[in-house]
This record gives sequence, C-alpha cells and structure tokens, in this order.
Amino acid sequence: MKIREIDIENFGIFTNQHFDFGDSSFQLIHGPNEAGKSTLLHLLRQLLFGFPARSPYQFEKHSGDMAARALIDVADGRRISFRRRKGRSATVVGEVEGTTETINESSLSGILGGANAKLYEHIFGFSLTELSQGEESLKHANLNEAMFGGSLGGPSNLQEIQKSLDEEAAGLFKTGNAFKPVINSLLKDIRSHSTAIKEATLKPREFEDKRKALKEAEELVASLSQSRELLEKQRAHLDRLNRAVEPWLERKAVEEELAQTKVPAGVTATSGAELERLLADHRRVQASLDESTMELTETEQQLAALELSPEILKLEARIRTLEKEFSRIKRDQESIPQLRRESSTILADVQSRLVNLNPDWNLEFLSTFQSSLEQRAKLEELTTRWSQLETLRAEIAARRPDLKKRVDAASVRLTELSNIQSVPELDALLERESNYRATAAALADASENQASITRQLKALKKRLSPTLSAPDLPDEELAALPVPLESLLRDFQGRLAAAADALASAKAGQQQLTQTLKDRNAELSARAADEQVPDRSQLEDQRQRRDTGWKLIRKKFLNDEDSGTADENVDQEIENWTADNVEALPDAYESEVAESDRLADDRQAKAKEVAIRDRLITEISQLEQSICDAEARQNSKQNEYDLITEEWHRLLAGFDVQPHSPEVMLEWHRTFETWLELRTQLLDSQSRANLLEVQVTDFEQQLALQLSTSSLPPAARQSIDQQLAAVRQRVTEVKAAELEKSQIKQSLPADQETLNDLDNQDVELNEQQSAWSDEWTKLSGLLGFPSDWSVQFSSKMLQELQDARQKFRESQSAESQADSLQKEVEQFRNEAESICHEVSPDLSEFPLAEIVNRLSERLAKAVQADRDQATLQQTTEKTQRRIDVFQNERSELSLNVEALLETAGVSSPDEFLQAARTAQRQQELLAEQTSLTRDLKRTAGAEDFDLFLNEIGQLDTDTLPLKLAELEQQHVEIDARRDAAVRLESEAKSSLDAMDGTSKAAALQLELEGSYAQLGSAVDRLAPLILAQTLLKRAIERFEKEHQPAMLSEVGTLLSKMTGGRYVSIRRRLDEAGTMLVEQKNGKLKTPDQLSTGTREQLYLAIRLAYVQQYCRESEPLPLIMDDILVNFDEQRAKNTLEVLLALPDHIQVLFLTCHEHMAELVRKSRPDLSSIELSMSHLGMSRE
Repeated sequence: MKIREIDIENFGIFTNQHFDFGDSSFQLIHGPNEAGKSTLLHLLRQLLFGFPARSPYQFEKHSGDMAARALIDVADGRRISFRRRKGRSATVVGEVEGTTETINESSLSGILGGANAKLYEHIFGFSLTELSQGEESLKHANLNEAMFGGSLGGPSNLQEIQKSLDEEAAGLFKTGNAFKPVINSLLKDIRSHSTAIKEATLKPREFEDKRKALKEAEELVASLSQSRELLEKQRAHLDRLNRAVEPWLERKAVEEELAQTKVPAGVTATSGAELERLLADHRRVQASLDESTMELTETEQQLAALELSPEILKLEARIRTLEKEFSRIKRDQESIPQLRRESSTILADVQSRLVNLNPDWNLEFLSTFQSSLEQRAKLEELTTRWSQLETLRAEIAARRPDLKKRVDAASVRLTELSNIQSVPELDALLERESNYRATAAALADASENQASITRQLKALKKRLSPTLSAPDLPDEELAALPVPLESLLRDFQGRLAAAADALASAKAGQQQLTQTLKDRNAELSARAADEQVPDRSQLEDQRQRRDTGWKLIRKKFLNDEDSGTADENVDQEIENWTADNVEALPDAYESEVAESDRLADDRQAKAKEVAIRDRLITEISQLEQSICDAEARQNSKQNEYDLITEEWHRLLAGFDVQPHSPEVMLEWHRTFETWLELRTQLLDSQSRANLLEVQVTDFEQQLALQLSTSSLPPAARQSIDQQLAAVRQRVTEVKAAELEKSQIKQSLPADQETLNDLDNQDVELNEQQSAWSDEWTKLSGLLGFPSDWSVQFSSKMLQELQDARQKFRESQSAESQADSLQKEVEQFRNEAESICHEVSPDLSEFPLAEIVNRLSERLAKAVQADRDQATLQQTTEKTQRRIDVFQNERSELSLNVEALLETAGVSSPDEFLQAARTAQRQQELLAEQTSLTRDLKRTAGAEDFDLFLNEIGQLDTDTLPLKLAELEQQHVEIDARRDAAVRLESEAKSSLDAMDGTSKAAALQLELEGSYAQLGSAVDRLAPLILAQTLLKRAIERFEKEHQPAMLSEVGTLLSKMTGGRYVSIRRRLDEAGTMLVEQKNGKLKTPDQLSTGTREQLYLAIRLAYVQQYCRESEPLPLIMDDILVNFDEQRAKNTLEVLLALPDHIQVLFLTCHEHMAELVRKSRPDLSSIELSMSHLGMSRE
C-alpha cells in the first residue's frame, strides 16, 4: 500500500490542505518546528485506523467535521479513494476507482490486513518518542513473539539448574572477606582455635587469687550501688520539697484571703453582669419609647395636611384610556393630510406614465387592461429562447475556425513524430545514475572520513605516547598491548582513595585527641593555679596519717593498760611518726585530726571545683589511652595504603607504562579505547572505499560505451556530468516525442468529431429560429401590441402597464385609509369633552392635547393623595403598637432590677455591684487554691500528700540549698568510687576469663580437629559443583548461539550496516527475561542499556525495519512514517542509517519527516533525484521541490 494523495479538511493546524506524495517510494517532508510534521504523523495514523472520540487536534475554529480524504494504491493494483471523518458510525466512505465496489470501515480494515492502531503507532508510524522507549514500545506492539518466538525449543529449566548450582556453591565458599559460607566460616574457626590453643595455660594459685579479687570487686560494686540508690532517693525528696516551698506559701496566702472574704447571700460572681445588663436594657427601651412617641406625632400632622379628591378617582379608568390612546390619535391627525397628498401624487404620476407609454392610453384604459398568466409566461419563454438561439449562433461562429486549424496542424505533426526512435540502453543508464552518484558521494565521504580519522588518531597517539615506556611504539603493537580493564583501574582508584581517606581520618583523629588532651591539661593547670583545692589523694593520705596516729595511741596506752605490756618498738614508731619524743604524741595526733577535718571541710566548701578537677583527671587518663590507640590505627592505615600503592605499581609494570595515579591512567585508558575504536573505523572505511571505487569505475566505463554507440559526443572530451546531461537530454527528447505523439493520437479523433457536430448544430439552429418567429406573431396579436415590436420591447411595455396598475391601486388605498383615521380622531375628542363636563366644564374650551394633560395631572395628584393617606394610617397603627410594647418591656425591666436588689438586701445598684465584685474575687481565689493544690500534689508524686505538706511547714528553707549541695557532693564521690569499682570488676573478670587451664586447651584441640574434618567434607562437595557450573555454562552459551529466531539474524545485518560494522549480530540470552545481547566486532556482548543512546536507538530501529520487511512480505505493505528519528545520531551514523532506509524494497513506502536542515541536506545528498515537500508556517503553506 502506498499513499499517493491526502486532502485534510480539518485536523489540528491543517484546514483544507492538500498533500501529493507522488510515485516515489521515499518521500522527504521538511519544515521548521510548529509547521505541522507531528500533526501530519498523527493524521496519517488516524486516517488509516480511526479518529479517537476526544482529540487534541479538534479546534474550535474548525468550521466542519474533523475529516480527511486519501488516495492509495494497494499491492493488488487497485486504486482506492476514501474519506474518513470523526464520528460513531459510517465514518469511512469511498470507492475503488474504475469499479462499482464501495469502501467502508470493514472493507478498509480488510485491506489493512488486520493491522491495529497500536501496532502501526509503535512499528510503522513512529517518532523519536516511541524509538527512545526501547523495548517497552516493542512490547506495546506485541512484538515479543515475532522477535523471540514462543520459546527457544531447548531445555526450559537450564537457568533454574544453573541458579541452583550457583546458590549451593555460594553457600559453601565465596572469595573475598565473606564469613557466612561454610568453608569460609570453617577456615576462620581453624585460625581462631589455633591461636587460642597457644595461649591457653593453667596457673592454679594465680587463678584462685584472681577469683577472690573478682568476688571482692563484685561485692564492692553492689554495696556502692545500694548506697548510690539510697542517696538518690534522699536527693529527689529534698528536691521535691525545694520545688514545693513557693506554691505552698502562695496557697497559704490564698487561704488567708478567702477567710476574710464575705459575700451577701444570693449574690454570685455573675450577678453584677446580670444587673448591668438589666440597667442597659432599661435605658435602651426608654430611648426607643421616646423616639416612637415623636414619630406618632409627626405622622398625625401629615394626615391632617392631605388634600383628597374622590370625585376624580371615579373617572380614573376613562382618563387612563385617554392617556393611552392620545399618542396614536396625535399620529393619526398628522397622517391624514400626508395620506391625501400621497394619493394625489401617485394618481398624477400614473397618468403621466400612461401618456409617455402611448398617447392613446388613459386611466380608463388602465382599469380595463388585463393580461393572463399564461400570456406573460409565454412572453418570458420566447424572450429566453431568443437569447439562447443568439448565444448558440455566436458560439458556433467563434469555435469553428480555430478547431479546423488545430485538426489540420495535428495531422501534419503526427507525420513528423513518426520518424523518432527510442534508445532503451540509455534509459537503463539513467536508472543507475542515482546509485552511481550516491556511491561516488559515499566514496568521497569515505576519503574525507579517513583523513579526519587519521588526524584524530595522530592526535590521540600523541596524548598516549608520554605515558608509555616506549613512546614510538607502532600502531599494531600499541593495539596489542595487554591493557587492563577499566573496571580494574576504577577498582584501584576506589581502593587507593578509600585507603587515603582512612589514613587522613586516622591522622585527623589523633590530632584532635592530642589537642583535646592539651586543652584538658591546660584547664587543670589553670584551676590548680587559680585556687588550691586539696584533691582526693591528699585527703586520703592525711586520713591515713591520722589513723596511723590513732593506732600508735592504742598501742602505747590502751594495749598497755589492758595487758600490762607495751610493744617494745612502739616508742620508736612514735618518734618516727611525730619526728619528736613520745610525749609529743597526743598533741601531734590532735594536730593531724584537725588537719584532716580542715581538708575535708575545704573539699566540702569547694565541692563543685573538686568534682570538676576529678572529672578532668579522669578525662586526661582516658585521652592518653585513646591517643595510644589512635597511633596504632594510624600505623595500620599507613601500612594498608602502602600495600595498595605497591600492588598498583606492579599492575602498571605489567603492560609497560610509566607509573601514574589511577585518575591519570583512567583518562589514558579512555583515550586508548577511543584510539582503538577510531583505528577499527579507519580499517573498515578503507575496505568499504575500495569496494565503492570498483562500482564507480564500472558505471563510468558503461557510460562511455553507450555514448560511443548512440551518435552522441565522445566521452573523452566531456566530464561525467556532461556525459550524463547529454544522455538525459537524448532520453528526454525521445520521451517528449513519444508523449506528444500519444497525445495527438488521443485528441485528433475527438477534434474531428467536434467539427462535424458544429456543422450539424448550425443547420438545426436555422430551423428553430423560423419556428420561434411564428409563435411571436401570434402572441403580439393577443396582447394588442403592434406586430413590429420586438419581443424584448413588448416584454418591457407589459411590465410598465402592470406597474402602473399597481400604483393606481395604491392611490385608492391611501385615500380610504385617510377617511378611516379622520373618523377615529372625532370619536376621541367627543370622549374627552364628555369627561370634562363631569369634572370641570371649563376644560372643554382648551385644545385636545391640553385637555388630556390637565386631566392626567389632576388624576395623578388624587391617586397620590389617596396612597399617602393609606400609608400614613398604617404607619400610625404600627407606631402605636410599638409604643405599647416598649411600655410593657420598661415595666418588666424595672421589676427585675428591684427583685435583684431585694434578694441581696441592698438599696441601690451601686451597693449590689460592689457585692458582686467581691463574689467574683472569691471565685478567683477558690480557683487559684485548687490550681496550687494540684501543683503541690504533682510535685509530691507518690509521697503521702498530708505528710508532705506538714514537712514543708516545718522545713527550714535557709538550710535546704546547703543540704542539697551536700547530697550532690556525696553523689559525685559515690559515682567516682563506683566507676572505679566497676573497672576493677571488669579487669578482674577479664583476667580470670583469660585463664582456663589444660581442659580448655584440650577442648579447643578437639574443636580444631572437628573443623578440619568438616572442611574436608565441604571441599569434597564444592569440587563437583564447580565442575558442573563450568560444563553447564558452556552448554548454555553453545545453545544460545545455535537456537536464535531467524528474524534476529536480519536485525543483526541491518544493525551492522547502520553502525559501520561495529556491532555484528543480535542474540537472546537463555534466561527467564530473554535478555537481548548485542555482539561487538571484537566478540564482546552488551545489553541494550549498556549501549550509547545513538546505538541503542539504531538497534530498535533495526528491529522495526526487520519486522516491517517480514510483515510486508506476508501481508499488505503499510506506509513507513518516521518523525525526526535520527536527531541523536552523529553524521556518520545518520548516513549509514539513511543508506539502509533508501535501500528498502520499492513496495515499502517511506515518509521521512524532519525539522533539521542538515538532515534534509543529507537526504538530498544521498538521493539527489528525490523531490521533497517543504512545510512552512504560512500554510500554513506547502511547496514541492
């Protein structure tokens, strides 16, 4: 099927637009954006398959239906013309030209071969949008079956088997740092067991000491925890008391004020507002009463001043009638003289016209003259026939000389053209011209492309050389270098970056810890310099010295008294302790006791400072340990970075390049890949150029041969274009002669027959004219017209007489109308004078207009006075009712106020309002008391509320902050002691756990042997799995290559042409999704999402073209419409793709739409003989080039 012409009635921006696509199989349609290309694509889709019910292309400005007509050629040779409109039924009407066969929706669907709109939109008539959707667009068109078949015909569960093998093998072993698989886990256990066996030894005495130390540490932690819990409860209780003091005092003040507040019975917090409302309502009602009384007085005065006229009201209907009819009567008075003048004028005009027509005609003749309808019709018929006879005679006289001359000239020319002969060999050459020019242009492009690629290769190699160890390496050796994969380079880039970041982070962490330690030491030194505060160790040393003194006193005095003996060395110990003699012991002990108390008091007074210093000392110790750990981490990260760097340098040494960073090598790798790809393109281009050159030479030799045998100028003295021009001119001359000869043979018999017809018509015309003359003589006698009058003049005179009769009747009608109007005026005056006699006889003397005006004025005044009387009476009644209501309301309000004062036992409203304010204050105090009580209960928490309040009442608030500070200090001390005990407990437990004895070593040895046995079993299971994986993978790859649908082969061929051989075939992976794979020239496979945008679009275009060719071989060929599908292709890709499109079979029509001038030029350059349709914004106009 090919669309030859379309006529668009209304569709989008197109209205009454015609498109002629000609006979060519490839049609270029070019125009700027918004010129209607996309609209044309949608029109062609919907013209074939139907307009949707709601369409964005139906504009309000359209004056008719959304519709279009098409002229199409079907593959079986029929030419079909049809019109499609938007609607629900009978939307397609057409016919098969040259037959009686009609076309409707059903028959058109049969011609389309059962194709549907979805298939056509995504496969045949598509834009860049559908192309860029990739495989999704193909699925919309249900192309999976055509692309891949129902199945591949092989085992359907190979992938499931492979997946099962992979999962089972992964469950046994994974490379890298995995720990979950069985073998990885066993290897880890073997390493840890071996290390633990070496460290396990048995030391009984040390084990018992450590166990005892752990028990003591656990008991100390439990004791300190219990003390801390008790202290926390005491501190929480004092804190609640401290927070409750202020609300308790406020509550006490509120209760005292409540006790002094007295409110009269019957008065509440809202009583004051109620009294104020009653007083305000009383004032409002009194003001309204005064206002209504004044309104009543004014209304009564207005009633007394009214002037009433009841006698004129009785005549209101008759006066209204006079008013209504007066305007018409006035017009009638003015019309009477005019009508009489008009009658006289018309009558005089009729008499004058009769005399002018015929002096013997007068009004009496006019009144008796009559012509029948039949006579008038006959006169009109004769007039028309006379005109027709004259016209035919003039036509015959004008046509016959020229026709006779043309017949004679055609006979002579036909004899001359019979001597010209055709040359079929030259036609064959011209048919090959377009292919020759395309081949020659492709050859020139290939040469230019080779030069461009060569320049790019030199530039790229210049960038590659500095990195190579041998900068002047030949291209063949450079291409064969074992360059690592880009993924490996990126892996090293990531590893080195991660190692560098980790090293920098470790250094930064160490520096931060060092700075923090420096800051804490500085803060501790500053506090020590600002104020000397004894630390805990000083206090403990002093207390130990005090206790030592007490022990010496007991030894010296108490033991001696009890046993009668004394330690022989006690005196020496006393002297050493006092640095004096024995007698100084009591004074020295009292001095030590005083010093211990002083240090304790000093620490107590400066508890906050002590806590801060203790915290700083703890932090400094922790920071020093953290710095040691940070230094170890930094050394570890440095070692990791050095190992990766060394591995990187070994990798670079493997393919003979100078060492650089991964970033530099990645850029070098990208440059190398580009160089390699361009080198492949250059080799392909050279091979193709050689083939093109052979084709060009063959055509030129054939051309020279035909020139030498066709009596044309020799080829040696002419260029190819001159030779082709000479051939084309000869072929054109022959074809023009044949065409002219055919046209003369076709037109000459018709001209001769026409000449004979003209001679016969002239004879017949003379006979008709004689019959007409007889009929006219008879009719003029019946009308009484002279026989020498022509038919035209007689027709005119008859019309004049009829016009005069009509004017005569108009004069008589005007006179009769004037008499009727005069009678109506007299009746109106009689009625007006009758009313004046009843109302005021003196009015009869005035003119008629004055009488009507005065009667209207008096009636209006009487009616208004009557209405005012009714309105004022109603107002008086309403005002009186309102006064009664206000008086009752005032009395009721006064009684309510007196009742309120009596209830409160007061005599005036002011006393009542004061009592109400007191009641309101009492209510506020009660609410405040409730709120404070609720706050106190919330503060007391779970404690007994009454006991809590009693304790607050007996509390000494001045000493409460001191007690809280003491508890806080005790809390800090216990926390510090407990933290130290917990550390001791942890250290003791760790030390004890590290000692497990020989039994532990034996158990570890058994576990190690068990791990070795499990490892052997796991390895025995893994080996056959790996072998099965390898064999199955090879089988799947072989099966994929040998069992691919036939259509994929055609897709691969088309894609190879479009990409210049870079991609050579398409296959389908044997997995559940049927993944499509594209094979590169080097054998590597890529999935569609790994391709560049341009290559991916070429792939999906190749799929469509392969399907279209298969479809058009088996069904009615459908037009292929493409809207700007090459915009993402570079120039070479676009050229290759256009060559594929231009090479499609002739039975497939291609409509190629684009808005890009360079794309249109590329088409014209590929096929100079093609015509194009140019769209413009003025159409919206259209031109053909």
